[in-house]
This record gives sequence, C-alpha cells and structure tokens, in this order.
Amino acid sequence: LHRHNVDYGHTTTNAYEDAAFMILHELALPNDSDIRSWYAAKVTRKEKEHLMKLLRQRCVDQIPAPYLVGGCYQQGLYFMVDKRVLIPRSFIGEILFKWQKLYADVAQRVAEKTPLSSSTSSTLAVSENAFEFDYNDYIGEIIDQPPATATTTASSAEPFTTPTTPTTPSTSSKTNNDDTAAAVALSQAVTKVLPIDVTKVYTVLDMCTGSGCLAILAAKFLPNVEHVDAVDLSEDALS
Repeated sequence: LHRHNVDYGHTTTNAYEDAAFMILHELALPNDSDIRSWYAAKVTRKEKEHLMKLLRQRCVDQIPAPYLVGGCYQQGLYFMVDKRVLIPRSFIGEILFKWQKLYADVAQRVAEKTPLSSSTSSTLAVSENAFEFDYNDYIGEIIDQPPATATTTASSAEPFTTPTTPTTPSTSSKTNNDDTAAAVALSQAVTKVLPIDVTKVYTVLDMCTGSGCLAILAAKFLPNVEHVDAVDLSEDALS
C-alpha cells in the first residue's frame, strides 16, 4: 500500500488501518479488535488468495477498501456501500455522535440536579476538539438514546360545567407539571453546552442521502426526533 501511494480517508487514515480493516472484515473477525491479537491465526489457502486479490485491487486499481468489501462503519453502525453511492465519511456524523454524548451527560446531570458549574461547562462545552475528524469511528461503544414519548392528559369533566366544590390538583397534573419543569431545565442546560437545542429537533431532512447513513444517524442520536426524510435523485442509491 505504501509503495503504490494509495489514498486514504474512507474509514481509515493509513496503510496499517486500511489493511487491518479489510482483513478483519473479510475473515469475519471483530472489527474493533486489535489485529495483532490474530497474528498467530492460521488462514486457509482460499482465504489467503482472496485477501491477496483484494490487496492487489486496492493497490493496482486504487479501489477504496469499502467498495472492495461492500461496506464500512460510521459511528459504530455498519452500512452496505458500493460504487452507486459515496462512501460514508461526513464530519456531520461525527458531530451528531458527539452531540448525543454531550446531551446524555447533561441530561444525567439535570436528572441528578447536579449544577453545571463553570468547570463542568468548560468540560462539556463544544469546542474545536468536538469537531475533529476521526475516521476510526467504527471503534467504540455506541450509546442508544431511546426517543421520548409524548404524554397527554384527558379531562373527564363535562363541558360547560362548574365544579361545586374546590378541587385539588390531580396526581397526573402534578406529574405533567414536574415533567414540563424538567423539560425546561434540560433545554436550558443543553443550550449552555451545545450550539443548538437538540431537545427541540423533531424533524430531519437529509437531501442527497446516498447510503442514508446521516439520516439513520440523526434518527439514532437526536433524542426527540420523530420524523426523518432521506431523499436522493439516484434510484440506484436508494435501492
């Protein structure tokens, strides 16, 4: 790979990672494992021939590794790709992932009523480091954030009637008030550390979606998103 001046940037950033990605993928080994732990493993002749064929195509034909193996990882999720779509590598996926981690941290602190001190805010604050590229994003644990479910309270009182005795707030009303106050507190805390209030993002439109990776990542990482549209002019990309 070094001798053929292969270009990187599609999931990997150097020759070692590129070769490791293809070998682990094609031998059905854990993608987040250290390939050095498999150095003593024995491969069959058929497996060796297959790997050498891939390496020749990678070096001579300069075909990106994800096209050769038919897929790649983006923020811990595996996406099938071929030449009909661009290989997922957008920094937007990195941003969505980091926002989700920051949101989860803030939500926990709000739930525990831990104040966001100046030191805490500086630790959580989105800085330039939060937007650094990391093409090895297939390594690491993905945190699932289940979408919030809306609750409604129906009144059982007849219309146009006046209660004859004073009423006290019901348990459900108090719960709703508490939920509203908690939502407001969370929203205010989130805006201190994120450039937008992710708790108020309910719809997403991914134009020129290609593989659909960003639409899927948005649905996974934005906590309250309810509807995601992924559109593309290419029927091949959507098939």
